[in-house]
Amino acid sequence: MTEMEKILLLLGVDAEGKLSKAGLEAVEQARRLACSLDGASWTIGLVGRDVGAAARQVAATGAGKLLAVAGDAFAHPRYASDADAAAALARRSEATLILAPADSRWMRALPGAAHRLGAAVDTHIAGIEAADGAVRVRRWYYRQRIEAAQTRQSRPWVLLVDAGNVEPWSGEAAEAAVEEVPVEASEAWNRTTVVGTKAPEIDQQTIRPDADLLFVAGAGWTKKQADGRIHVEEAAELILDFVRKTKCSLGSSKSLVDLSSEGQAVLP
Repeated sequence: MTEMEKILLLLGVDAEGKLSKAGLEAVEQARRLACSLDGASWTIGLVGRDVGAAARQVAATGAGKLLAVAGDAFAHPRYASDADAAAALARRSEATLILAPADSRWMRALPGAAHRLGAAVDTHIAGIEAADGAVRVRRWYYRQRIEAAQTRQSRPWVLLVDAGNVEPWSGEAAEAAVEEVPVEASEAWNRTTVVGTKAPEIDQQTIRPDADLLFVAGAGWTKKQADGRIHVEEAAELILDFVRKTKCSLGSSKSLVDLSSEGQAVLP
């Protein structure tokens, strides 16, 4: 690439003014990429109700500029307002590369924003690096079973970065100068209203990305056992009891997914 890359990292700030662990991992990915590309500059764009604490948390990352779209309308994730915010931040920063954590907020909003910007977009990015002066990414395919290395010439290029591939940014907080980017509200914002959050009890959760142990349940326990009978309910209770007691994350093999699609009994 002869053109110097301009990197924009988009981060959602939650209703409490905090950045997620996935967001801090994306900070580290963007910081490393900017350091490895000759002449590259990078900007952090924050979206949320109050971004002050989050801005101070990332002020010492080395980002050249901190931009923000802030206000009550951005307190909660919502496609219409988030897509408008992302597009406004991308235009203000003149970014050629737009990174964001692959969380529900940005996975929902960024493809639409990319279309408005005329950008290419790739999801499930496992790693980003500089190779021969160009940006190369590692991306998952086929239910995250095949990893490929690829690059693109077209710009802008939007990259949604999966969590769990680098240690999160953990630098000291510092004073931050934040430039606010205005975004004009549209009628589309009023079509969706966030009224609250519903979440299962912790003991009911089986997918825990930050768990120390991943327990993978294959399809063997759905087959006939030594007594010639199938013990689906008993096996399911044993598996779920193990998950509850160990606080592990429950995964499944492709064979179990296939059984479910065929209408056969699996975990309740």
